[in-house]
Amino acid sequence: MSEHFVKALAAPRPVPGGGAASAHGARVGVALLEKIILLELDRHGIDSTPHDFWSGLLESVTDCTEALIHLRDTDGAAYLAWAEARRSGVPADQQAALLQDAVECPLRIMEEGNSALNLVRQAALHCRKHLLSDLMVVSELVQAGIRGASHIARANLVSTEQYAEKEQLSGRLLELNDQCRQTCQEIEHAAHARATH
Repeated sequence: MSEHFVKALAAPRPVPGGGAASAHGARVGVALLEKIILLELDRHGIDSTPHDFWSGLLESVTDCTEALIHLRDTDGAAYLAWAEARRSGVPADQQAALLQDAVECPLRIMEEGNSALNLVRQAALHCRKHLLSDLMVVSELVQAGIRGASHIARANLVSTEQYAEKEQLSGRLLELNDQCRQTCQEIEHAAHARATH
Protein backbone atom coordinates (compact mmCIF):
# COMPACT_ATOMS: atom_id res chain seq x y z
CA MET A 1 0.00 0.00 0.00
CA SER A 2 2.85 2.37 0.80
CA GLU A 3 4.55 1.77 -2.56
CA HIS A 4 1.21 2.28 -4.31
CA PHE A 5 0.82 5.64 -2.57
CA VAL A 6 4.35 6.74 -3.51
CA LYS A 7 3.72 5.90 -7.16
CA ALA A 8 0.44 7.82 -7.08
CA LEU A 9 2.22 10.76 -5.46
CA ALA A 10 4.79 10.85 -8.29
CA ALA A 11 2.11 10.85 -11.01
CA PRO A 12 1.32 14.17 -12.76
CA ARG A 13 -2.12 14.57 -11.19
CA PRO A 14 -3.45 17.04 -8.59
CA VAL A 15 -3.92 14.39 -5.91
CA PRO A 16 -2.41 13.01 -3.85
CA GLY A 17 -0.47 16.17 -3.14
CA GLY A 18 1.38 17.96 -0.37
CA GLY A 19 -1.14 17.34 2.39
CA ALA A 20 -1.24 13.61 1.73
CA ALA A 21 2.57 13.51 1.50
CA SER A 22 2.79 15.26 4.87
CA ALA A 23 0.50 12.72 6.51
CA HIS A 24 2.43 9.87 4.89
CA GLY A 25 5.76 11.23 6.09
CA ALA A 26 4.49 11.48 9.65
CA ARG A 27 3.07 7.97 9.35
CA VAL A 28 6.52 6.64 8.34
CA GLY A 29 7.94 8.16 11.51
CA VAL A 30 5.18 6.59 13.60
CA ALA A 31 5.98 3.19 12.05
CA LEU A 32 9.53 3.48 13.37
CA LEU A 33 8.14 4.46 16.77
CA GLU A 34 6.02 1.31 16.70
CA LYS A 35 9.18 -0.76 16.11
CA ILE A 36 10.87 0.85 19.13
CA ILE A 37 7.86 0.12 21.32
CA LEU A 38 7.69 -3.51 20.17
CA LEU A 39 11.39 -3.94 20.96
CA GLU A 40 10.77 -2.60 24.45
CA LEU A 41 7.75 -4.86 24.92
CA ASP A 42 9.89 -7.88 24.00
CA ARG A 43 12.26 -7.25 26.87
CA HIS A 44 9.67 -6.82 29.65
CA GLY A 45 7.52 -9.51 31.25
CA ILE A 46 3.81 -9.28 30.53
CA ASP A 47 2.96 -8.63 34.19
CA SER A 48 5.53 -5.89 34.69
CA THR A 49 4.88 -2.16 35.07
CA PRO A 50 7.14 -1.31 32.09
CA HIS A 51 5.16 -3.75 29.95
CA ASP A 52 1.95 -1.94 30.87
CA PHE A 53 3.54 1.40 29.96
CA TRP A 54 4.77 0.25 26.55
CA SER A 55 1.52 -1.61 25.86
CA GLY A 56 -0.47 1.58 26.50
CA LEU A 57 1.89 3.53 24.26
CA LEU A 58 1.42 0.95 21.50
CA GLU A 59 -2.36 1.40 21.62
CA SER A 60 -1.92 5.15 21.20
CA VAL A 61 0.48 4.61 18.29
CA THR A 62 -2.06 2.34 16.59
CA ASP A 63 -4.74 5.02 16.90
CA CYS A 64 -2.37 7.66 15.54
CA THR A 65 -1.39 5.45 12.60
CA GLU A 66 -5.00 4.85 11.63
CA ALA A 67 -5.78 8.57 11.83
CA LEU A 68 -2.79 9.54 9.67
CA ILE A 69 -3.67 6.96 7.02
CA HIS A 70 -7.25 8.23 6.95
CA LEU A 71 -6.11 11.84 6.63
CA ARG A 72 -3.60 10.91 3.92
CA ASP A 73 -6.38 9.32 1.92
CA THR A 74 -8.98 12.08 2.43
CA ASP A 75 -6.84 15.21 2.05
CA GLY A 76 -6.99 15.20 -1.74
CA ALA A 77 -10.75 14.70 -1.81
CA ALA A 78 -11.27 17.79 0.35
CA TYR A 79 -9.04 19.90 -1.88
CA LEU A 80 -10.63 18.64 -5.11
CA ALA A 81 -14.16 19.34 -3.80
CA TRP A 82 -13.22 22.94 -3.06
CA ALA A 83 -11.38 23.43 -6.37
CA GLU A 84 -14.32 22.03 -8.33
CA ALA A 85 -16.74 24.30 -6.48
CA ARG A 86 -14.64 27.34 -7.41
CA ARG A 87 -14.49 26.25 -11.05
CA SER A 88 -18.21 25.57 -11.19
CA GLY A 89 -19.19 28.87 -9.60
CA VAL A 90 -21.21 27.41 -6.73
CA PRO A 91 -22.56 29.92 -4.18
CA ALA A 92 -20.00 31.58 -1.91
CA ASP A 93 -21.37 30.04 1.29
CA GLN A 94 -20.93 26.53 -0.12
CA GLN A 95 -17.44 27.40 -1.30
CA ALA A 96 -16.64 28.65 2.20
CA ALA A 97 -17.66 25.35 3.79
CA LEU A 98 -15.59 23.36 1.29
CA LEU A 99 -12.61 25.65 1.75
CA GLN A 100 -12.83 25.18 5.50
CA ASP A 101 -12.64 21.41 4.93
CA ALA A 102 -9.55 21.92 2.74
CA VAL A 103 -7.89 23.84 5.59
CA GLU A 104 -9.21 21.55 8.31
CA CYS A 105 -7.59 18.41 6.89
CA PRO A 106 -3.98 19.64 7.07
CA LEU A 107 -4.70 21.10 10.51
CA ARG A 108 -5.83 17.66 11.64
CA ILE A 109 -2.65 16.17 10.19
CA MET A 110 -0.74 18.64 12.36
CA GLU A 111 -2.81 17.64 15.40
CA GLU A 112 -2.07 13.96 14.85
CA GLY A 113 1.59 14.79 14.33
CA ASN A 114 1.65 16.61 17.65
CA SER A 115 0.00 13.62 19.30
CA ALA A 116 2.75 11.44 17.84
CA LEU A 117 5.44 13.79 19.16
CA ASN A 118 3.93 13.50 22.64
CA LEU A 119 4.29 9.73 22.34
CA VAL A 120 7.91 10.18 21.27
CA ARG A 121 8.49 12.38 24.32
CA GLN A 122 7.13 9.66 26.61
CA ALA A 123 9.22 6.98 24.91
CA ALA A 124 12.37 9.13 25.23
CA LEU A 125 12.03 9.05 29.01
CA HIS A 126 11.98 5.25 29.23
CA CYS A 127 13.52 3.54 26.20
CA ARG A 128 16.96 1.97 26.19
CA LYS A 129 19.71 4.46 25.40
CA HIS A 130 20.75 2.80 22.16
CA LEU A 131 17.23 3.41 20.80
CA LEU A 132 17.36 7.17 21.39
CA SER A 133 18.94 7.87 18.00
CA ASP A 134 16.11 6.02 16.24
CA LEU A 135 13.66 7.93 18.38
CA MET A 136 15.19 11.20 17.17
CA VAL A 137 14.66 10.00 13.59
CA VAL A 138 10.99 9.49 14.47
CA SER A 139 10.86 13.04 15.79
CA GLU A 140 12.42 14.48 12.62
CA LEU A 141 10.05 12.60 10.30
CA VAL A 142 6.98 13.61 12.27
CA GLN A 143 8.17 17.23 12.47
CA ALA A 144 8.58 17.25 8.69
CA GLY A 145 5.00 16.03 8.32
CA ILE A 146 3.75 18.75 10.64
CA ARG A 147 5.70 21.47 8.83
CA GLY A 148 4.49 20.21 5.46
CA ALA A 149 0.86 20.21 6.58
CA SER A 150 1.39 23.70 7.99
CA HIS A 151 2.48 24.95 4.55
CA ILE A 152 -0.63 23.41 2.93
CA ALA A 153 -2.98 24.85 5.55
CA ARG A 154 -1.38 28.29 5.21
CA ALA A 155 -1.64 28.21 1.40
CA ASN A 156 -5.33 27.28 1.57
CA LEU A 157 -5.94 29.97 4.21
CA VAL A 158 -4.85 32.63 1.72
CA SER A 159 -8.16 32.06 -0.08
CA THR A 160 -10.25 32.68 3.05
CA GLU A 161 -9.92 36.48 3.05
CA GLN A 162 -13.67 37.00 2.90
CA TYR A 163 -14.62 34.39 5.48
CA ALA A 164 -15.09 34.90 9.21
CA GLU A 165 -13.46 31.54 9.95
CA LYS A 166 -10.02 32.77 8.84
CA GLU A 167 -9.04 34.22 12.21
CA GLN A 168 -10.01 31.07 14.09
CA LEU A 169 -8.24 28.78 11.62
CA SER A 170 -5.13 30.99 11.61
CA GLY A 171 -5.08 30.86 15.41
CA ARG A 172 -5.21 27.06 15.38
CA LEU A 173 -2.38 26.95 12.86
CA LEU A 174 -0.15 29.13 15.04
CA GLU A 175 -1.01 27.14 18.15
CA LEU A 176 -0.22 23.81 16.48
CA ASN A 177 3.14 25.09 15.23
CA ASP A 178 3.94 26.35 18.75
CA GLN A 179 3.02 22.96 20.24
CA CYS A 180 5.31 21.23 17.76
CA ARG A 181 8.26 23.45 18.63
CA GLN A 182 7.76 23.06 22.37
CA THR A 183 7.38 19.29 22.29
CA CYS A 184 10.42 18.90 20.03
CA GLN A 185 12.50 20.91 22.49
CA GLU A 186 11.31 18.65 25.30
CA ILE A 187 12.19 15.55 23.26
CA GLU A 188 15.69 16.82 22.49
CA HIS A 189 16.26 17.77 26.13
CA ALA A 190 15.05 14.37 27.38
CA ALA A 191 17.12 12.45 24.82
CA HIS A 192 20.26 14.47 25.56
CA ALA A 193 19.83 14.04 29.33
CA ARG A 194 19.36 10.28 28.96
CA ALA A 195 22.27 9.89 26.54
CA THR A 196 24.74 11.74 28.74
CA HIS A 197 23.88 10.18 32.10
